Amino acid sequence: MIKNRTFLCMRILQILIGFVLFITAVGKLLDNRGFATVLNTYQTFNPDYTLALGLSVSLIELFLAAWLFLGSQAIVTAAFALLMHIAYTLWSFYHVRMGLKIDNCGCFGVFWARPLGMATVYEDLFMTILCSILLLIALKIKTQSIPHARKGVQ
Repeated sequence: MIKNRTFLCMRILQILIGFVLFITAVGKLLDNRGFATVLNTYQTFNPDYTLALGLSVSLIELFLAAWLFLGSQAIVTAAFALLMHIAYTLWSFYHVRMGLKIDNCGCFGVFWARPLGMATVYEDLFMTILCSILLLIALKIKTQSIPHARKGVQ
């Protein structure tokens, strides 16, 4: 019974995180040039490469969303999602602390323009926490499925 609830929690988190990644990826892919313009406002990347960078980020998010929806390799997908959201959290926090004024953080491409601020950092931190929980649950399920892990190494 506990194993079923744990698995259900994992699937819910996979679908929730996958849905958020899917929405953000589609928002960016629908106007990749606009997203590249948003990336240029951060004044971090060479403008010659922001179109390719924007496309790469969007496709990685889309691929990761599909991987989460499928539910395969839960530990690997949770780890990738966690690393990505840690990077997003650090990225947004750094630019907020530097005082950079950005009208559109680019989280959802150009279709839901929201200013970069502490709210963005908290949202990224929340997603990081969800990904951490997903990874811990996936590791717990993996540990429970290994016979010697339950009985102790002999």
